[in-house]
Amino acid sequence: SMAYTRVSIEAVDMALPSLTFRTIEGQVWTLPAASADLLKGVQKGDTCSVEIDLENRVTKIVKVDSTSP
Repeated sequence: SMAYTRVSIEAVDMALPSLTFRTIEGQVWTLPAASADLLKGVQKGDTCSVEIDLENRVTKIVKVDSTSP
């Protein structure tokens, strides 16, 4: 598994469920979420760290304070 730290959330789709986020490098990824529960409380504009499993599914989302360095 791997982690992306400090990504910017671009879109959240509860129906699929999936998460679209932009990395610090400016790449935009849309990946399936392991469950819709992971996406609760996450919205466009949030800064988060996300963990991805070997099937490229989002398995963990942690909001980070966008004002911290």
